[in-house]
Amino acid sequence: MKLTFSDLISYGQDGTNDTSTTIKTFLKRRINDKYELVADKLNTFTQTLCRTPPTVAGRQYYDNPPNLRDIESITITIDDVIYPLKAVNSQEKWNRLNAITSVGSIPEKFFKRRDDYGLFPIPQDANNTITIAYTQRAIPLYFEDYITGTVTVTENDQAVTVATGNFTTGAIKPGFWFTLTDSNGEPRGNWYRILSVTDASNLKLETYFEETGEAGATYLIGQVPEIPEEGHTLLPIGALSEFYLLKQKDTETATRFNNIFWTGSPNVAPNFQKKDKDYGGLMGLIEAYRDRDSSCIVNRNPTIDYETYLEWGTTIS
Repeated sequence: MKLTFSDLISYGQDGTNDTSTTIKTFLKRRINDKYELVADKLNTFTQTLCRTPPTVAGRQYYDNPPNLRDIESITITIDDVIYPLKAVNSQEKWNRLNAITSVGSIPEKFFKRRDDYGLFPIPQDANNTITIAYTQRAIPLYFEDYITGTVTVTENDQAVTVATGNFTTGAIKPGFWFTLTDSNGEPRGNWYRILSVTDASNLKLETYFEETGEAGATYLIGQVPEIPEEGHTLLPIGALSEFYLLKQKDTETATRFNNIFWTGSPNVAPNFQKKDKDYGGLMGLIEAYRDRDSSCIVNRNPTIDYETYLEWGTTIS
C-alpha cells in the first residue's frame, strides 16, 4: 500500500509511543536516511531519468544533473541523427584522447567526473541535443499531508478543482500524489501523481481521473517515497532501530528492528538469512527486483522460453 511521509512518521511514532516534536524530528531524519539506503540498494528500481541540455560550441564539460547517482548513457542528436557515446573509464585514456590534435566534429565518447561529464571530440556546433540518462539519489521527504477543504473531480478528466478552501500553491509540488478520502481521512480510491499546480484553486493530474466524478469530496495530497510500495514500511522500521539504539540505549530491541528491516524477521539477522531466499525486508525486496534493468523503459530482463523462441527452418505452404 502506498504510504505518504505523514504515514511513515505516524508509523514511527506508534513504535516509539512518543509524539513529541523532538522525537518527530528524529524520526523524519532517520526515515530519510533509510530512504537513501533503500534507494541505493534498489538502484535499478529508481528508473533512469533523462535530461536534454544543448551543446555549446567549443565547450567540453557539462554540469551533472542535480541529484545524480550514476550516468547510465549519453547520446547526442545532430540533424535528427542520434549518436550513442561510449564511456571512457580511466583518466589516463581520457588524457590520451584529448592529446590528439586532429579529430572529428561529432562527439563519440564521454568521461564521468565528480561534478560534471566531458564529451570527446569537443562539440563544434551549438544547440545540438545531449540526452543524459541517469539514476538519481532519493529526494528527501519533507511534505506532510495536505487535506484542507474539498475538491471537485470529473471522470476521464485530469483537472482537480477546489470546491471549498484552497491549495497552498507554494507547498504543493508536481510529483506529489492525490487521492480521495473517506470520513476518517483514509484513502478510498486510486492514487494519481500531480502534473502541475495552476493556482490556488486548480491542479492537473498526470493521468485521467478514472473513478466516478464527485463534487465537494474530501481528499489528501502527500509526498510518497519512490520505491516499491511493499518497501514503504521499511523506512520507519529502520528509523525505529536507530531510535532504540541511540535514544533508548536498548540494543536488543534495536537489533530486532534492524533484523526486520533487512530480513523481515526479528529473529533472523542479515548474515544468517535463509539460504532458499524465502525472506522479506530489504533483502527480499532486492531479490524481488534484481532482474529489473535500468533503462528509461521499465522492463524486467526476460527469460527465454525455448519452445516459443525457436526459429524453425521449414517453409509451410
